[in-house]
Amino acid sequence: MITFYELGQLGRLGNQLFQYAALKSLGLERGYEVKIPDPKTRTWHGQQCLLSNFNIESDYFTNKDLQTLSYSYSEPSHEYYDHDFLTLPDNVNISGTTSGPSDTGTNAQGSSSTNTNLPPYHALCFIMKT
Repeated sequence: MITFYELGQLGRLGNQLFQYAALKSLGLERGYEVKIPDPKTRTWHGQQCLLSNFNIESDYFTNKDLQTLSYSYSEPSHEYYDHDFLTLPDNVNISGTTSGPSDTGTNAQGSSSTNTNLPPYHALCFIMKT
């Protein structure tokens, strides 16, 4: 089982969609079971997670599921494709946003402190592949 524990808590809708796409792409590519947090329990800066408004096919994780996680992966950079992403092991929690360490994320107008809004490239590759 793989998950993105902080899904819905690291960015607004665009970030959440890319984060889910990255998680789902890994699950499909490697045959892993994918579970996400219940979007209705997640908020980011006062905004309710909106993923439940989409046709997202995924079970929600339980505390027992979280105890089976053996690894943690954090996106090394939003500026390049991580070639190791699709080789991650099962039982991993994925974390990452569309912002780098010195970036505070994307504001309501869709721009960030670097004046770019770059999604994780592994998520883009999945979207383009399907």
